[in-house]
Amino acid sequence: MTNHQKARAIMRDAERTLKEAEALFQEANWNQTIRRGQETVELTLKAALHFLGIDYPKRHDVGSTFASAARKRIPQATAEELRKVEKGSDWLDARRTLAFYRDQEYTEADALEALEHARFAVDRIRAWCFSTEQ
Repeated sequence: MTNHQKARAIMRDAERTLKEAEALFQEANWNQTIRRGQETVELTLKAALHFLGIDYPKRHDVGSTFASAARKRIPQATAEELRKVEKGSDWLDARRTLAFYRDQEYTEADALEALEHARFAVDRIRAWCFSTEQ
């Protein structure tokens, strides 16, 4: 499997995970919405890194790795957009484990923020890396 094939497969997984997050939000399952939102962003950024041919660290939050690479390799990505993607990845990573183990109960507003971060990341990565495949 080439980097681009793997990137496309991971991006499809990210899009499916986003649909799961949206369904969980409709069920008012705020903690799991956050968990799936984090997974969406993680998969999305890893798809982009594969697309760019960059080996990434095997951890959940790769926002800074992606932003650093994108500054050099994705000229159409603005500094503001990259900051927003990186911030979203950081925000979600900080809540991932707490949400999963219910060490903290999150609110509808938290879950909505998680979805907004996930949707933004998917939208931007689609545009920057996969726009010719739509």
